[in-house]
Amino acid sequence: MIEAMSTGLFLDFIGIRMDSKQAEDMEFSMNLITPDNAAMESFFHTLKVELVHRERYVTRRMATSRIFEYIETYYNRQRKHSAIGYKIPMQFEKTA
Repeated sequence: MIEAMSTGLFLDFIGIRMDSKQAEDMEFSMNLITPDNAAMESFFHTLKVELVHRERYVTRRMATSRIFEYIETYYNRQRKHSAIGYKIPMQFEKTA
């Protein structure tokens, strides 16, 4: 069974594999772009609370499929986000 995981393991889990140098470079470049990663921490917390901790996944394929479905059908299309004034992301993008 697949339980909660760190962000690094999550990247590997969804098929983004990188060696330690690539991961180090990615972490460095991400720090240049957003020194405060609160938005990503909030996203992963929400993902874990609303989906991952509520289900058991027998295979990686099942987990990947459910996480993709959650992000694409619920998180981006239906869920209201506090960072954008409690709007749905697709509505926010249309008004921007």
